[in-house]
Amino acid sequence: MKQTDTFIGGTGFIVSNRNLSIELLRVISMFTIVMLHALVKTNVFGEIPQGSVTYFIARAIYGLCMTGNNVMVLISAYFLVDSKFNVKRVLSLYFPVLFYSIAFRLIIQYILGSEVSSSWRNVLLPVTSREYWFFTVYIGMYFLFPYFNILISRMKQYEYLRLLILLSVFFSVIPTFLGTEGWLGDNGSFSIVWFAYLYFISGYLKRFGMIKGHQKKWRYIYLCSIMIIPLYEFAMIFLEQVGLGNLLVMEGHFINMSQQLYQSNVLPALVASVSLFMLFLGRNSRFKNSFLNSSIACFGKLTFGIYLIHNNRNIAHYFWEKININYWLAEREDILMSILLTLLVFVACALIDFLRIKLWNLFGYETALTKLAEFINNIFEKVFRFFTKLNKQ
Repeated sequence: MKQTDTFIGGTGFIVSNRNLSIELLRVISMFTIVMLHALVKTNVFGEIPQGSVTYFIARAIYGLCMTGNNVMVLISAYFLVDSKFNVKRVLSLYFPVLFYSIAFRLIIQYILGSEVSSSWRNVLLPVTSREYWFFTVYIGMYFLFPYFNILISRMKQYEYLRLLILLSVFFSVIPTFLGTEGWLGDNGSFSIVWFAYLYFISGYLKRFGMIKGHQKKWRYIYLCSIMIIPLYEFAMIFLEQVGLGNLLVMEGHFINMSQQLYQSNVLPALVASVSLFMLFLGRNSRFKNSFLNSSIACFGKLTFGIYLIHNNRNIAHYFWEKININYWLAEREDILMSILLTLLVFVACALIDFLRIKLWNLFGYETALTKLAEFINNIFEKVFRFFTKLNKQ
């Protein structure tokens, strides 16, 4: 089934052309990203006693969240493989980023009177300043994906497999077992190199098809691989408690070693991400409840706004401080309340972006966006024609 929208972009809430299994995975993955930020940005692991039951549960949840970014890229790539470059889509991504960057800078400084984290230069140039690192890398990948598709369409299956194996060794296997993330200067899972690698994985699945009728297999692979991440740390903590930690690891590096697998590009996280994607890819695209279908489609379209709002540099520290996850998780040891508060942030961000979309549409945003895209396309066509004629002379 053709998916009309990629990871980010789009302003309507049409259900008919959307694979709702993938949309559900998109929503779940975005929630794991919000949950991961709730744990990281509030520094709860610095306050929870290491070795406590709450610590183990929180670290297990953290491990489950390691697939979020990977899955988002896999979803986008899966549908971009059959797509063409679209200026309007680039603009539909860029303007919300610029809007929220400026809006939150103004709110945090002039309304809330709090300390700002980004300069006006960074706010006005959100791509090159990496105000949102995922968006910056994603845009880079988006400009390159037509050339990725040329390579994907021309490679034979055995050539494609050899390429994936080689890239897997370089960017996942070696960093996992040697702890050398970014050893090729690629900045690990935060780089366009990693996104391109995930794109080729998804492109392979799209071109050569997934294995049908093995849903249980993918479920078991996902569970086993994702459990390795926290279990590795728990095993290292146990070794430290019995006095064997520094015998196995160089003294002073034990903590870093025990948390080595909490990266998106390590082998367990990669395998879990791909298997989770395959699991949802093989499910039926519709649910019996029409309200559930509409809700999934709606939240799926709002995931980018949720990302932009909750992860804005200027506002994030403010509302995470007000919500005070640390109190509920570190002091009260209330895991359920912490998850519910994170869900509240998720829903609140979705509501804000929903209102933003409706407001923009009242002012003819879609029409203006289409005209601007056509104008830019015409400029590029004239430039290409000029260089084409110059080349023939």
